Amino acid sequence: MKNLLLPSLVLLSIIAYSNAINCYYCDGGLGCADPYYEEYSKIQKIECTQHCFKDKVTDIYRDPITEETTERAFIRRGCSSSKCQRGCKDNEEGGRTCRSCCRPNLCNSAEMKTFSIIMAVVMIAVARAFVA
Repeated sequence: MKNLLLPSLVLLSIIAYSNAINCYYCDGGLGCADPYYEEYSKIQKIECTQHCFKDKVTDIYRDPITEETTERAFIRRGCSSSKCQRGCKDNEEGGRTCRSCCRPNLCNSAEMKTFSIIMAVVMIAVARAFVA
């Protein structure tokens, strides 16, 4: 019976990972900003089969009268329909878009946390300790 614990945990984690998830969806605006408070927002929840993402988009605004420049930022949240590419890219307007990707349900809220290989090793070590 003890020999089935580790394979069962691995199988359950694979099954949980393969199911559809829900992601927050919004395209900028005040209700989409960070920090994100669900109770104050009208952000939609959508079903997703891949990954949730959160983009932080910055651009440079030049006032046409004073010619002063200001950096502006807004947040986008949604579902990636293909493999999520995390990282930052420069925009044509002189700004940047930085994308974070995640997999658990509603994981694209304020601070995004990703699964760590260190955490996986720790989980396996703890499971082995209980089997031994």
